[in-house]
Amino acid sequence: MSNGGGMSNRLACEAADVFAAVGGVAGAYASFGDCVPARPVPLIAFHGTDDRIVPYEGWNLMLPPIQEWALGWAGRNGCDLTPETLPPTGEVTGIRYTGCEQDAEGVLFTVDGGGHTWPGSESPFSFLLGRTTQDINASAEMWAFFSRHQLEGQ
Repeated sequence: MSNGGGMSNRLACEAADVFAAVGGVAGAYASFGDCVPARPVPLIAFHGTDDRIVPYEGWNLMLPPIQEWALGWAGRNGCDLTPETLPPTGEVTGIRYTGCEQDAEGVLFTVDGGGHTWPGSESPFSFLLGRTTQDINASAEMWAFFSRHQLEGQ
């Protein structure tokens, strides 16, 4: 989550041979130069539109808008750049990039009105971090995603 999501993003760029897939919640996906992973990396992410700490619309030149970041990964992974729209679940919408090299799909869930929080959890700091949705459980979704994406021979 947050900077940890940013770290996952960087590890996908620099250590794609080590990690089968990556995920992030409210990730600070900083731009740090060219990202050329050794292989396509499946990716799942969750982000709230009202995140005041890592804005969904991006911030300056440091943090790209979340949808642009997801599109960038779709391009790196050789996906069809027109995403499939997932069925909405309450305040959560999603897109999936498919047709990717080595089945390295990309999934982005957007929480309308969501804050800098982990979807499906309880947040005692809503006054500071914003609203947490219960319409999706990020932990369960990530587990299912990671279960589908494993490195050969491991």
